[in-house]
Amino acid sequence: MDEPFSAIDPIARGRLQEEFLRLQAEVRKTIVMVTHDVDEAVRMADRIAVFSEGGKLEQYAEPATILGAPSSSFVADFVGGDRSLRRLAVTPVDLTMLAPLSDFSLTNRDDIPTIPVKSSLKDALAVLLAGDTGWVAVRDGSETLGVLSPQALHQTLRHALPPEAASVDD
Repeated sequence: MDEPFSAIDPIARGRLQEEFLRLQAEVRKTIVMVTHDVDEAVRMADRIAVFSEGGKLEQYAEPATILGAPSSSFVADFVGGDRSLRRLAVTPVDLTMLAPLSDFSLTNRDDIPTIPVKSSLKDALAVLLAGDTGWVAVRDGSETLGVLSPQALHQTLRHALPPEAASVDD
């Protein structure tokens, strides 16, 4: 597929991408898609291949690795200086980083900002920033598993990649 979503308005584009991902999960076939849109590649792909001029393969990896540990300055420049922000969307909440709910003062249990256990760090940050507590509870159904603080979110993002995935100009 060569730039299949490039000439579509942003609202329709998002809906079509969502439907595409749903169908792909159902059909479970490998699809090769060409795009120059890094955000689209990160959202749509299980693996990303970054090519430089002349068709030279610069890096082939999962989106989180491309964003967190670009293999060269070319890849780092291609994915952009805000790649850490983009990584938030592809990095899950690390349950080992959660603090017990009892460590936090509660004035009203109904006003606790929460996210589902399968959320990304982007989801967590959005809820954290919208609330007044300075933290967000992580829930599995009705059970609160723990609390994610800004410090834990930062630590999760910093340690989400294997040590051997050294980042260029990190």
